[in-house]
Amino acid sequence: MDFLDTDEIDLKIDLPLPAVELKEKLLPRLEKFHDGQLAALLARNREEIFPQGAGSRKLLVTTLNVSHPAVIGKSADGDWVFIRNQPPQSSDLGANGVLDGTKFGDFLLLRLRKPDNIPLNELLGDSKQFMDLLLKAMPVQRQIGTETRRVKSLGGAADTRILRDRYGRVWRAQTWSIPFLDRQFIAYSAPTPEGMVILLSMPAVEMTSDFDRDMKALTDFLYFSYHGTVTEWQTFLNLTEQMPDPLRSLALEYNGASVSLKSDQFALTCGAECLAITPKSLLTIGFSFNNEPGKLGLRIASAGLRESINSENTFALSEVLRPPEDLNEAFRKDWLQASARKTPFDGEPAFERGRTAIIQPLVRRGDAQKGKDADANSLFVAYYSQAGEQNKEDFKRRYSTLLERIAVFP
Repeated sequence: MDFLDTDEIDLKIDLPLPAVELKEKLLPRLEKFHDGQLAALLARNREEIFPQGAGSRKLLVTTLNVSHPAVIGKSADGDWVFIRNQPPQSSDLGANGVLDGTKFGDFLLLRLRKPDNIPLNELLGDSKQFMDLLLKAMPVQRQIGTETRRVKSLGGAADTRILRDRYGRVWRAQTWSIPFLDRQFIAYSAPTPEGMVILLSMPAVEMTSDFDRDMKALTDFLYFSYHGTVTEWQTFLNLTEQMPDPLRSLALEYNGASVSLKSDQFALTCGAECLAITPKSLLTIGFSFNNEPGKLGLRIASAGLRESINSENTFALSEVLRPPEDLNEAFRKDWLQASARKTPFDGEPAFERGRTAIIQPLVRRGDAQKGKDADANSLFVAYYSQAGEQNKEDFKRRYSTLLERIAVFP
């Protein structure tokens, strides 16, 4: 954010004092001052900070699934957008575990897909094991005499705090001391079905409070989708204390051949006649912003199923939101085509890039008049794809079967 503010602090401390006592008197006052400065800065610029102001309008009518966490930031033209500075770098953690990371200023944005041999609940409750995983991907070295040795563990976190951001997502704020570097690790981690989304920094000890303050504020400006296998989702949805508010309405059932989902906006069932659903099939849930008066929230706006991690056989149900009419036509393109049922939203199969795909809008339950799409504030579209060039009639039949098992609520 390109907002700048300055102020002065007037402190009076009787000297001389030993350095330790001076620090004990000075730091709490500075931290209180800095906390107040950040709160005042956000309050004074509230009308220009997402979700307020004209620059927020595009993002507020966007449904997006992201493979990696993104920062909501202000672009040069004044629009609030998802900022991705660079492609993520991946590190293999063994047992199908992967840590993807990108740099954002002084912080790292990480997506952790935990190893299969570590239960999610165990990882959430064991800060030592969590940091040991991070150290596998991010080497920390210690000089001992003439030797340089890689640090494999920092032990458990020195402290743990649980908080919720403005969307109701649960975060663990934890710190680990690195005394031989005079630094600390600070990690803000949010549980997901596959593992965690993590905001990480390694400031000098004297800067820990400043970094922690910024990281806490930044959690309100992070957007991420929730990914996991069917089995991982079943486990995750049972962790009620870890459940983010936007997912509390989601119910999932799996019977070994088909999966059923239900949220406040839709219900669907996908089975063997359309996709080969297994415990390892992937489910991704995405959101749109629910900007109610006085409160910004997230609501489930998309659900995507993939037979397996590398499969082209997929299904996705996604909400297309009606953008303000004064926004440019390029941004409104998806809405204009979907609401008019124009190509590619015409329900006709198309073969492209090695797969056959079809997509069309759905009629909301209780609304039999398809022509009302253009007058609605949003509509859902159903996308279905299969690897290779499929027989069109057979492909449309399978798609029709899938549509019969979807209900979009008013």
